[in-house]
Amino acid sequence: MVVCHKKHYLLNTQLKYASTTDCVYFSVGIVGAIFSGVGWPGLNILFGKVVHSFVEYEKNRASHGNDSAEVEIITEEFRAETYLYGGIMAAITVLYIIGNYTAIHCFQMFALRLMREIKKRYFASILKQEIAWFDTQNSGEFASRISRYCSLFTFKKHQQLFHHLF
Repeated sequence: MVVCHKKHYLLNTQLKYASTTDCVYFSVGIVGAIFSGVGWPGLNILFGKVVHSFVEYEKNRASHGNDSAEVEIITEEFRAETYLYGGIMAAITVLYIIGNYTAIHCFQMFALRLMREIKKRYFASILKQEIAWFDTQNSGEFASRISRYCSLFTFKKHQQLFHHLF
């Protein structure tokens, strides 16, 4: 029950000020993270098949001894199988790299665009204060505090987003 509430809270807070473009960045980033996440198990399974192919090749070659025609056929089958697995591994690696790049880029764009919107709303709310309120504030301390809060908020948003998604 607590986990479900936490996920609901995460989506409400992350997407509260998001525009349609931000939601597209978020969605594409999730798809990229899925491609990236599926890549590792796929590579591990294929690596196991490549190792099995090597073992089978050596067993078959040893069992046929000096029969060069049979060894040549076994070698060609082994090469074809190895090339197939190598091509599949290369394709999965490319998908993994593209997925990682897409996820990182889209999540960063999502977070930066979201922070820009929150900062605009924050500064708009500051400008709506009565003029006397600014007389009570030390300008250097006030600007430093705003900058520090925005930097901290941006860092926390990035950290929260990546922590919950990965």
